[in-house]
Amino acid sequence: MCASHQSQDYVDECSECYSARYKAGADAFHEANDRTARARQQVQAVARRLVEAGFPPDCFLREGTRFKDRWFGGQKQVRDRSADVYGWLVGEYTWREREAGMYGGDREKERQVRTYVTSHGGITREGTGWHSEGELSGGGYPFWEEIASKMITIARQHGVETS
Repeated sequence: MCASHQSQDYVDECSECYSARYKAGADAFHEANDRTARARQQVQAVARRLVEAGFPPDCFLREGTRFKDRWFGGQKQVRDRSADVYGWLVGEYTWREREAGMYGGDREKERQVRTYVTSHGGITREGTGWHSEGELSGGGYPFWEEIASKMITIARQHGVETS
């Protein structure tokens, strides 16, 4: 029974209260997505401004490679320095990793890992060097707003305007 309207259409709620609660949840979800998107765009913009100002990322993360055709067919993987991945260290954050379990069963393990922003504004962790955001634990708008703040700090340290 709905305490406000003295009727019951759903479990302990009337349709009016249910609709209001549903709309509030949807609004909060959309607001969180918007905040995440704005913070991610800000991280990408600051990364772009840093590179354009002559301050590329300083931490080497992974060697770049590419495939090259062989003389007699097939391809081989070769080192490509132009594809090296670098990043700005923004702190340690919790990432999920798959760990091989007994009898072939994998299990997830969370651990704190150094986290970087790449020159394109992507996020990566130490030891991978590529965009592996899906393994990030808790990467919503609070995370991205914190990363944007840290990137702005890095830009200011180099005298790069961010607004």
